[in-house]
Amino acid sequence: VYTDWEDVALQTASFTSSNLSIEGGSDKSNFRLSLGYFDQQSVHLGNDFTRYTSRVNLGFNLTDRLTVGY
Repeated sequence: VYTDWEDVALQTASFTSSNLSIEGGSDKSNFRLSLGYFDQQSVHLGNDFTRYTSRVNLGFNLTDRLTVGY
């Protein structure tokens, strides 16, 4: 019986990357929310990689000359 070990050990690799950002605010404050998803298949079976990310930015105008951000 012939076994093609390359077919057994390897696969076609693909990836998916998606991002979503929402931002808004007023004259006194602003915000930005970002979400991300990344999924990558490896050519080697069992070595796939998945990542989720998130970020929140907040800004506040305390005076005309002073702004605070997180």
